[in-house]
Amino acid sequence: MKHLLAFSLLLLVLVSACGLKPSMSPIEYNDMIVTEQNKIIQTVFDYIDAVSNGKGDPEKKRLLMVDQCKESLKVVQGMDDYEGNVRLRDAAVDLFKFYLTLAEDSFKEIAEINNKGEEITEEDLERLSKLESEMDKKETILDNALSSAQDEFAQKYNFKLSENKYQKEVDELNEELE
Repeated sequence: MKHLLAFSLLLLVLVSACGLKPSMSPIEYNDMIVTEQNKIIQTVFDYIDAVSNGKGDPEKKRLLMVDQCKESLKVVQGMDDYEGNVRLRDAAVDLFKFYLTLAEDSFKEIAEINNKGEEITEEDLERLSKLESEMDKKETILDNALSSAQDEFAQKYNFKLSENKYQKEVDELNEELE
């Protein structure tokens, strides 16, 4: 009976210990977040392309962006902490929630104003300017928080971050908006 109890306790400890170990490497964990972010960024580019260049229906592209933001949020929110580290995951969640708000609210309002064509008023232009400024400020804060969390995570787990494949396009877009 003593042996059965000792064996049960040992088994419990082993199962618990196995549960504490992440099922993916730190690089895989980071890359999972980056992959979801890239999916969202691609839908943003698709939306901007539809609005700016007439490549597709902007409203459909905006709704696809909403769907992708929700899906990516679900994936990242479902990720466990990494050995107690939640900063990286939570920074990504905050940024993805912001992207969702952009897609659901800000981009919709911008489209409504732009659809006025020649009937756009001075108030509309002021609102567009205010929306752009608010979006830029908030995105900068959240993007910097995610970048800082990624740098800290990479340093802690001793790996190097590579430049995101969309970074150059994002930088160019930001320059155009300034």
